[in-house]
Parts: sequence; structure tokens; C-alpha cells
Amino acid sequence: MKANLQMFARLEDSEYDKMVFPFEIALGKAALPKRFANWLKNQLEARYGIITEVEKNKTPGYKGYGLRVQEVVENKKAPEIKGENISSRGSEFAKKLTNYGNDVKVTFKGREFRNAEHAYQTWKSGEFDEDAYNSTAAKPKGNKVVNKKVSDSIMVDILTAKLQQHPELVKGITDRGGVTYLKASTHDVIGDQHWETKNGKGDNGFINALIKAYQQVSKNEVLFDDDGNPLENSPEFNSHFTQSSGGYAQRTEENAEWSDVTLAIAMDFSTPGEKKTKKVAKDKYVPSELSFAKTVDGRDLVSSPKESAKHILEYLEANDLPTKNVNLNIAGNGIYTLKSYLTQAQLNSYVTNLI
Repeated sequence: MKANLQMFARLEDSEYDKMVFPFEIALGKAALPKRFANWLKNQLEARYGIITEVEKNKTPGYKGYGLRVQEVVENKKAPEIKGENISSRGSEFAKKLTNYGNDVKVTFKGREFRNAEHAYQTWKSGEFDEDAYNSTAAKPKGNKVVNKKVSDSIMVDILTAKLQQHPELVKGITDRGGVTYLKASTHDVIGDQHWETKNGKGDNGFINALIKAYQQVSKNEVLFDDDGNPLENSPEFNSHFTQSSGGYAQRTEENAEWSDVTLAIAMDFSTPGEKKTKKVAKDKYVPSELSFAKTVDGRDLVSSPKESAKHILEYLEANDLPTKNVNLNIAGNGIYTLKSYLTQAQLNSYVTNLI
């Protein structure tokens, strides 16, 4: 699935004065989870005045839901999106979103910080500042000076980690208008020329970093239920779960169709299952062979995840397959084929380290 928040952000940032939407969405050879279909229905109505109805997809082999356009409310005014002062002087939401003066904890580079400002002051030099880390001051004091060559990217990384760890903040930004809301906002605290802006003056560095962090997190399609809890295909999960309505053959075809790459991890590529996978994945099929060696206790897995990953990357590049933001379908021999060589736990560990 494409990142819906990223899609809306692109539309908000575009200069187009007209947009064309299809009469049907996901009612053909595509289908949506019902919760997402309802979410999209509400977004289209609120943002563009497009009235749709959620319908069950009746196309054979496609289990799920889609939308059918009913009408478009002409001249519907888009809700006015207002910014605010994202600081400890702002609204309750702004106080949580800012870097200073709150207790919104963030884990960064393996350590927990009481808030984003604590993390930034500890790492603003590009190196760990133990004095700043141990400081209990609202603005932690350390002994290392800021490295302006890396300080902006450090702030972006810290805010990205914060949003990933607190998805309710991502939802809050989205509900307020996403990137448009952030662009309309300020960070007015003490008059810092680089990080702040007031009356149109200043570099607005904090807001720019927050926009980049929000866009980065939005690439991972953050979805929420009615209670604000992140759904399975949000940054908290990293995977998207589906259940085919058909058997093995149909599931194999569906997985190969939605993915950018089908990675087959196997020792025997001649099984009927592997032949079927290779046939339907076509040029998106990437084989990764498991190798074994005999030991005193039998046979142990000796394939190195690091070496295997290196070979996979070389294969992807050589065959013009994507290496970033990849929809990955993991296939290969099942434990019934490999049980004479290793346990399920060993296989799980290998695949986890490989990915």
C-alpha cells in the first residue's frame, strides 16, 4: 500500500488548481481493509467534498473493500488550516510537540532521554556529551559545543524518533492539517535566529526539522483506529498483514503481485512451491541460497546473514530492482523441507538477522 499521508502531503504542497479522482477506488484488482476504506472515505469528504460509499470488492480473488463516488459537493470550502506557536507557551498539544519543557520521553541512539531537548543537547556536537546527558537542567548543560554542520540533521533524527515512538503526535499533526499546519506554525521561544521565527524573521530551523521528521514518518503509512491506536501497518509494526481468501497458489500470486521484490530463501529451489513462486514473481524473483555444513550434532546453518545480505544487494542492483522503501515478499522453503537441517527458531533467527 502506498503511504496515504505522504500522498495527501504531496497534494497539499502541489500548485495544481484541479485534481481528478476515479469514480471507483479499490473495487477492481485491488482491495482495502475496511478500517482504511472508512478512513479514506472521511478524508476525501473532509478535504475535497467527495462523497463516497464503502462497498465490498466483488472481484474474484480480491478480498476487502473499496469506495464508489456518489457525488461531489461543489464549491465546498476546504477547512481553514491554522498554525500555532509550537513551544512550551502554546496549546497542550504544542507543548508535547515541541522539544523543550515537557516530559515526552524519546529513545535515541540506545539511550532514553526525558525529552527531545535533552537528546539534542547531548548530541548537538555530533558526539555523546556525558555532562549534558547527566544534567538535570531544563536546558541541559554540557562541555561540547554545537557542530553546525550536523546539528540540523541531528534534530531531524531526534524528532523522527520521537514521532515514531509517540504515534499520537503524528495523528495530532495529521488531524490539524499535516504539513500545511506545520508550515503555518512558528517556534517562538527566546528569539534564537536559527531555530525560531518571529514576525517573519528567523530561519525557522525547528519547524523545518519537524516537517522533515513528519514526512519521514509519514512514508511508513501511519494508520490509526478510532481510539488513536496505530494499526498493524504503522511504524510501530513494520509489517503489513493480509489473509488470502484462496489456497497456496492464490496466496503466492497475490504476494508476488503486491511486492516489489520476492526474496526466496531456500536450499532446494526445485520444489513445486519454489517453481510456482519463481514463475509468478518473474523478474522480481531474488534467490538466496542457504548453505549447510555437517557438525558433530548433525547439520547447522552456516550461511552468514551479512554475506547473504551483501549478495542480495548486488543482485538487486545488477537487475535494476529497488533497494530502498521496498515492498518485500519473503518466500522460500518451509520448515517441512528444512527440518532435517535446522529448527524453526534457528531459521527465524537467520531471517531476522538477514532482514
